Amino acid sequence: MRKTITSALVVLMFLIYTPSTAHAQIETTVQTIPETVQAFMDALSIPGVTVAIVDANTGFTWAGGFGYADTAAQIPVDQNTVFNLASVSKPMTAVAVLQLVDSGVLDLDTPLVYYIPQFSMFPSPLHDGNYANITPRMLLTHTSGVFTDFFGYGAITTGYENYQGYMNNLLEILAGYPMVFAEGVQAQYANHGFNLLGILVAQLNGGTGFFARMISPADINFFESFVSYTTENVFGPLGMENTSFTLESHMVPNLARPYENATTPGDVMMMYNGVPTGGAFSTAYDMARFMHFLLGNGTANGTQILSPASLDLMYAIDDSNQFMNLQFGHGLYRSFGVDGTIHYGHGGNLVHYHSYMMLDRDSGIGVFVSTNSTTGMVGASLIAQTIISTALAEGGMSLGSAPSIADPDAVPISLTRAELERYEGIYFAPGQYFWLLATDEGEMQLFVSTYLLDEPMIQPFVPMSDGSFTDPTGTRFWPQEINGTMWFSVGDAGMVRFLQRVDLSTVLSDEEVEPSLGSFVPEMPAGHISLIYNITIAFDRVGVPIMYSSAIHGITTMAPLLAAEAELLGFDSGEEFDDEGRLTAFYFVGIRFVREAP
Repeated sequence: MRKTITSALVVLMFLIYTPSTAHAQIETTVQTIPETVQAFMDALSIPGVTVAIVDANTGFTWAGGFGYADTAAQIPVDQNTVFNLASVSKPMTAVAVLQLVDSGVLDLDTPLVYYIPQFSMFPSPLHDGNYANITPRMLLTHTSGVFTDFFGYGAITTGYENYQGYMNNLLEILAGYPMVFAEGVQAQYANHGFNLLGILVAQLNGGTGFFARMISPADINFFESFVSYTTENVFGPLGMENTSFTLESHMVPNLARPYENATTPGDVMMMYNGVPTGGAFSTAYDMARFMHFLLGNGTANGTQILSPASLDLMYAIDDSNQFMNLQFGHGLYRSFGVDGTIHYGHGGNLVHYHSYMMLDRDSGIGVFVSTNSTTGMVGASLIAQTIISTALAEGGMSLGSAPSIADPDAVPISLTRAELERYEGIYFAPGQYFWLLATDEGEMQLFVSTYLLDEPMIQPFVPMSDGSFTDPTGTRFWPQEINGTMWFSVGDAGMVRFLQRVDLSTVLSDEEVEPSLGSFVPEMPAGHISLIYNITIAFDRVGVPIMYSSAIHGITTMAPLLAAEAELLGFDSGEEFDDEGRLTAFYFVGIRFVREAP
């Protein structure tokens, strides 16, 4: 079948519009796309990929498809195949919010509770934060401190229709979770921030000022109001006829079916019901229109969709708003690669669907890629970066990059044990954690633990004369203290925050953990899906209590079990114990987990 796909690639390429003034390098780049996509499809076992590339400066647009939307029926992907966008939905929600700013209905720095009176039911203050101070701007820039995410009942359901009640119940559910940190002090990617923005749009849809605020939430279907606003005010004016925050009936026949890999279908179609943050569906054709809009002056077909000032705001980055390798604007983010490259855009991942939109405003070039398999998680961003890098190189340009701070002539140096102790501790990274331990010989050792039952790797962590540390691969790690917490950034440019130290004083004691040791599985009603299918609580190889979770989209996380996190994540909410004092059930991210039978 793979040979058939290869021979069909050129046939599936579809040129929407090629004005005579189009840059020659874009046309040259288009010719390289089939080979680029095929290489990643083969390497990652992806059944289908859709791609769009635009040059907003010339009006050039190309969109096409590769592989299959349905492998059994041999239905190919093309420019009109529908994919779930996951978090690429967020820039669309941001456009809706900023339209309300343009119309004078909304002020970004007025507390959210002014517009959504029912937000006052949130406890205040909680920990170091206060819900009453959260503003729309904080939600847009991921600095609100609101609880980041949960996948409880109603968040993900099966079938082709959304469960609309999730958005109306969200405020009540979210009110039971403390804030992650004080509002406005730091950034952390928060899906719930954009869900709240969607509720804000729904609340203000159809009214202005005082009258919109006085509408009772009982009289609003937040889901329907948000979908109708974006359809009428964002997608309609942009000519995006096959884009919606719900899967419209006319879009279903063109849907790329979900797959685990190139040959294995997904068990079910999963609908994410927090639609403002991750529920939109679209096509490469429509996403080309959206990129022209984002890279242009805020107009479409002669109509001003968004003011130039609000469009600029989407790209306006506050350097202090950094989480891992992302710096947040107002709906778009700036992303750093370990190699120092910099780009604007947004990515999205939801089990079987993975999308990436990459924008270079200086050249006017934008690329959108979406895949339809669990295995395509890294593929969308890698394909997008390869294509846009090729297009820029053809024109003698390149993606922006941060200058290297690494000294190529740096040499290993010796630090005293006292100097090294400053960096000791447990550090988080996605899906794994690290121990840094100073030895009596004045050396630093790095313990890397990636899976629960794996023996940790132990390797030297060598201080260098340029202020960095290096591992055996020569990778540079740069220590920095941020808001009182020690971090290590990675790469020669030191732009990607990678390791965050944990406060060891908050690790639960052995006595507190003993009753909870074991494996737990989610208890979900029929038709509801939990992304997390297993949680194990155990001691790791060096005796630290950890919580290890496995998710259906292939992501695993392992981290020390802390008292603060146990409270924050609801681990101590609704706990149940047997007669022997052993934990039998608990709530985690809004889901009830029960002890797995031996």
